[in-house]
Amino acid sequence: MLDDIVIIGSGNVAWHLAECIVFAGYNVKQVYGRNTNDKTYFSHLDIGAYISDIKELDPHVDMYLFCVNDDAILEVVDSIPFQLSDNQILVHTSGATPSTILSPYSANFGCLWPLQSLKRETPVVTNEIPFVITASNEYVKLCLLELADQISNDFTWIDDTRKEKLHLAAVLVNNFANHLYRLTYDYCEQEDIKFDLLIPLIKETAEKLTIDIPENNQTGPAIRNDDLTIMRHLTKLEKHPDLYKLYCFFSENIIKKYGRISFIRS
Repeated sequence: MLDDIVIIGSGNVAWHLAECIVFAGYNVKQVYGRNTNDKTYFSHLDIGAYISDIKELDPHVDMYLFCVNDDAILEVVDSIPFQLSDNQILVHTSGATPSTILSPYSANFGCLWPLQSLKRETPVVTNEIPFVITASNEYVKLCLLELADQISNDFTWIDDTRKEKLHLAAVLVNNFANHLYRLTYDYCEQEDIKFDLLIPLIKETAEKLTIDIPENNQTGPAIRNDDLTIMRHLTKLEKHPDLYKLYCFFSENIIKKYGRISFIRS
């Protein structure tokens, strides 16, 4: 259903989507980015043109795919220098932003959200990226499902409300978990131990989630009633106040979830 696509944005998401959409055989007529230097990142792709002036936007394509920061979506849409036709589609790629913010500009709108942490030029297995789709009507839904089917083996359609809840869950398991890795990395650096030794454990913990629910995978001193180990850990964390607070919070919460009486005082 989609013949021609314009990608608006030149950052991490735009780079990955441009690559997989082109490799799937779609015609990406333009990539628009404000930074002219970003043109080099797309030079390996068969695209019509890289433009840095919004006034050069092609007015005759089937879909405009906005791969920009959440707070820039409306600003960029407002700057489109022509009126959209009845059949043209506006789509953004934000998990946190409802697709309905595009409704004043077109009856045909939606979201194509790659549920993955993407960095430009960092290799990913593109067809394993889960895509979450919302759509204003059946026409847009069919177009986006067809596109997702060509670029990924994992895609689903949900409404905006559930998508925003899913985005919150993604922040919890990805961004917050990574910040815990960062604090632990700093701890390892300061205490002269190798963080790399923890990577197999991190991988194994994540892999277990593919075969069982998190509750059944819980281990550690809090669930084992190992109070002496908890106290030794807290003593070692006295010089690391952020980790000390998190250790207390998580231990207290694990104890509460699994029915123990806590003695920890943060």
